[in-house]
Amino acid sequence: SLGRALSIPVDAGVVRRVRKVQAQRGLSREARLANLRGVFNVCSSVPERVAIVDDVVTTGATVRVLASALREAGARNIQVWALARTPG
Repeated sequence: SLGRALSIPVDAGVVRRVRKVQAQRGLSREARLANLRGVFNVCSSVPERVAIVDDVVTTGATVRVLASALREAGARNIQVWALARTPG
């Protein structure tokens, strides 16, 4: 796993997706943000330092909404690690 390779703790259970969303492909930035409202629930205590790991970032809507939920739960230093960034 990524955590083991980097010797860092990983807790994939901190956040849960609470509902399905429409596919993001082809949606505008505003539509993506609207599509993601209320989709994430922070389930456990959140450390001050958090890394969001995503495969592809296009508009950043998903990580923006997720970071907002984490910040509301107490995270103060939030990083985004992505494998690819596409224009959008």
